[in-house]
Amino acid sequence: MSNKLNTGEAYDFKTQYGQNVSNIILRIEWISNENNLYAPIDISCVLLNGWGHCVETINYENLSNNNKSVEHKGDDLDQDSDIDYEDIKINFKDIDLYTEGFVFTVFANPGVNENGEVDNEDETILLDNCIAKLINTDNGNEICKYEMKEIDISDGTILMCAILKTEQGWSFKALGYGIESYISDDVKDEIEEMKLGRLRSKGLFNSYIETFKGIEPKYKLIQVAIWLLFVAGIIFSAFFFVRMLNSLR
Repeated sequence: MSNKLNTGEAYDFKTQYGQNVSNIILRIEWISNENNLYAPIDISCVLLNGWGHCVETINYENLSNNNKSVEHKGDDLDQDSDIDYEDIKINFKDIDLYTEGFVFTVFANPGVNENGEVDNEDETILLDNCIAKLINTDNGNEICKYEMKEIDISDGTILMCAILKTEQGWSFKALGYGIESYISDDVKDEIEEMKLGRLRSKGLFNSYIETFKGIEPKYKLIQVAIWLLFVAGIIFSAFFFVRMLNSLR
């Protein structure tokens, strides 16, 4: 049975039914209020590093990252359905080592007509409800979900939920946090203000050591070579400085 979360709650989904979860779909469904003329809703996924800094956004304009470990599956084109939805798929096996979080947003994408004018600028866009579902694509099971009701999304963005790396694995967190802007930079600023990165509490040195342990051997050799060159540069600079002082005496 799927776990239903309230705002602020988190659920660790590292394993489900005794098996590791490696591929998931984050599906966001919504039902438009009957008074809406239309609801041009879109979802996006903002990728975070371990410090909670935004590094990339996957949305309708950028449907995947370079290795396609995170993919936006596009708009829901089924106009006959009562429930609209969009999916974002994540393959945890292939994501970049430095990617440690994903924040999923819901916003009313302003429609632009042929004259370059915003069609729905002054329109009130209401949703009767909005549901984020975490689905294990390896077996089709719904892992957990989070629902918000009666949302006014006319001029803003809902930071709906997040998937965050923890010491135990991966965790789904229900955010339900609204901001009065759909501008990408504003959204990123708000996300970074939430300080979701797990490495913030570890300090710079411990964070680096932990990251170093997780990288592939060939990259470890590159890191070691860089540090050796750095140390050699310091020693050479110190030696040159001492010789210069002696020559001035």
